[in-house]
Amino acid sequence: MPEATPEASLDPLLTDYIRRELEKIQDTLAAVVPDVALLRTRGGRRNFLMNGNFDIWQRGTPSGGGAFGADRWFFGRAGGSATFAKTDFAVGQTYVPSASRSHLRVTFTGGTGASDYVYFHQRIEDARITAGRQLTLSFYARSIGAPLNMAVGALQVSGGTGLAASPVKKFALSTNWQKCTHTFNTPSLSGQTLTDPTSLQVEFWLSAGSTFNARTDSLGVQSGTIDITSVQIEEGGVATDFERLSIAEELANCMRYYQVGGQQIYGYVSNPTVILRYDRLGINMRATPAVAVQATYYGNTQNAIVSGSPNSIRMSVDVIAAGFGNAVVFWAADAEL
Repeated sequence: MPEATPEASLDPLLTDYIRRELEKIQDTLAAVVPDVALLRTRGGRRNFLMNGNFDIWQRGTPSGGGAFGADRWFFGRAGGSATFAKTDFAVGQTYVPSASRSHLRVTFTGGTGASDYVYFHQRIEDARITAGRQLTLSFYARSIGAPLNMAVGALQVSGGTGLAASPVKKFALSTNWQKCTHTFNTPSLSGQTLTDPTSLQVEFWLSAGSTFNARTDSLGVQSGTIDITSVQIEEGGVATDFERLSIAEELANCMRYYQVGGQQIYGYVSNPTVILRYDRLGINMRATPAVAVQATYYGNTQNAIVSGSPNSIRMSVDVIAAGFGNAVVFWAADAEL
């Protein structure tokens, strides 16, 4: 007797019931995520952004803007002044329901020039993924001391050049935490000539001169302090609860773009020479990184050189004299967009 298959062992009425229920689930998913296939390609994650709670700061706190601070977030300033800092919530806070641990605090004085600005952004890798889609941005924010406005928008970037912008929305922030949402459609890339890397640049403007009126809905010059956390962009027209990842998973995601590490290299030589060491990175990087030496400790060695590939780090040092040579080198590898 042939072995019964699982399908054959089920009652036809039960099979039909299961089919109908699965169709209902698919319809529900389609209402929230129109392209379910896209959701699968992202491993089931809703949020296109990384480090939306500003928990990871591998670089430390930047001084004044014009640099990355919190991982994946670029802090920009021209004219005026600004400080960008990680601030922890009090234990047991209930203002932000996503159980946030940290938030970003920006204290700034806007410059009065037409091309002055204070803003921060994150680039979502590969503009093709988000092009021609409806997206919803959500976050929690407040001002400190006095009400302020914040303008948010998105810009498609190809090879470092801006292409097409999405509609901008301006939010009026009060001294109480509030959830802000912005649903918009990204332009199609049809007919565009793309140069990698491409991305969708999500922008948060705090002060801007008239040069940036189109990108900021004429935000104007401002000064003050704002807090922001739980930043999320997802497919569709519904702002769902913030998708909080473990610190370990969030850090691993960020390390595709920036990593810090250290290596020791040593050996015994009979003549002055160069010694080498190669190490495999635990997480592959987006592209060949720019590697900077941050600190060195030498013993009968000098001239440490560190370079990288997307999956490895190479270090070399010159041994000064015959005998034992030793060096410890700390480095940072940057493959940001």
